[in-house]
Amino acid sequence: MANKKSIMAISALLILFFHFWVSVFRGNETELFLRQIAAVGVDMFFFVSAYSLGKNHIEKYGSFVFSRFQAVYLKFILFAIVAFVCAKWNFTRLLRVIFAVELFQKGGGAFLWFLPAIMLIYVIFPLFQLLDNKNRKVTCVFSFLIWLVGGYVFTKIIVHRAIFIVWNRIPVFLLGYYLSAYDFLGRLSKKKWEKGMVGIAFCIVGGIFAYFFAFKSKLQTPFIDMFFVMLIPLCIGLVILADMIPDGRIVRWIGSSTLEIYAVQMIFGYRWMNEIIRAVKPRFLVNIITFALILTVAVVIHYSYSTIAKQTVTRDK
Repeated sequence: MANKKSIMAISALLILFFHFWVSVFRGNETELFLRQIAAVGVDMFFFVSAYSLGKNHIEKYGSFVFSRFQAVYLKFILFAIVAFVCAKWNFTRLLRVIFAVELFQKGGGAFLWFLPAIMLIYVIFPLFQLLDNKNRKVTCVFSFLIWLVGGYVFTKIIVHRAIFIVWNRIPVFLLGYYLSAYDFLGRLSKKKWEKGMVGIAFCIVGGIFAYFFAFKSKLQTPFIDMFFVMLIPLCIGLVILADMIPDGRIVRWIGSSTLEIYAVQMIFGYRWMNEIIRAVKPRFLVNIITFALILTVAVVIHYSYSTIAKQTVTRDK
């Protein structure tokens, strides 16, 4: 993956667009559609995470999980504490959030749901890779069977809608992992226009799927919230196109601060946006100011945290 930071940056911007874009053209279907399918940014995160993991061989389970805890979950806990203070949660909710109980209760309505979800995957992944290294075909087939059987169980027997925002991202994660084994992005044509055409073709097909099955209607068969799976072709197309974006300074800033961008927008974004709406009339300008504020604060937090962490490690040595 030549430009991981570019892919991460685009996915972060899409999620920001999904949450905070204020409609400029009231009732315009194209604008509403683009905002709705911007949720594919989450699928891009799952795909790129799996693709990166597929390039690495994990030797020590504890070291791997601990490194992911430091990089992802420790920040999640810190942001949960910030939300606990700012939003005046009760202590019980803070514990439910930190221990991922809220994720299974509320699904996408849980505080920063993506972070406990991806951490759970990191905890399971070394075992998955160990089995995959022993017998790839069996592990691949068995993994998809688990997804199918689980989808049926949670739809027909133990109806649990909240889980599907994560469960129906398993296919895109597995796809990212197995495509990395074949160096999917690296094998695409070195000619930019040919690679671009492949990406556009996936986006067109994916856009059609998204329009009919995730926008005009939200596919609920054969499993609950099956429309998430319909976003996979669009996800692949956007990953291919994002991989072509030069890894410039601004792209690196945004791509490195994706966790902070997600947290800042969900903790402070709505409050800031409402204040900006009161002060600024043109809706397009509201969007520009809101996005710029969230991105700036997130980047500052990320690099400040990184600097403090490095200094702490240096002192400990």
